[in-house]
Amino acid sequence: MDKFENEILGICPSLNRKEIRAFSYATLLYEEIRCSYSHQYGPGAKAASWNMGTQPSRTGVTYLNEDSNGIYKRYIHFDVQWIGDGAIAVASAIDAIEHTGMTVQRNDPGTWWVDGGGTNVP
Repeated sequence: MDKFENEILGICPSLNRKEIRAFSYATLLYEEIRCSYSHQYGPGAKAASWNMGTQPSRTGVTYLNEDSNGIYKRYIHFDVQWIGDGAIAVASAIDAIEHTGMTVQRNDPGTWWVDGGGTNVP
């Protein structure tokens, strides 16, 4: 079941942010979609190129359970429109900030988000 990072920490405080983020949408999107399509021209080993349902998901994410000779695997699918909408929203927000004359800081964070650093965004 999908949960926010702080909910997971509350349920299982022995996990750290790096361990939790290894299974986040952001990490799966980067590793199973971005990297895999860039280098292998298809989804990664944990992703599906098709939507499990007949309708687009409200969250942009669906899961596919597959039985291969008695071995069950669970794949994630990210809706292309959902990914595109997210990219446009981020670009628009940065563009709006920079049109005010301010600049967006792009400093080295020291510890990257995926490694447990940065802001916890629900």
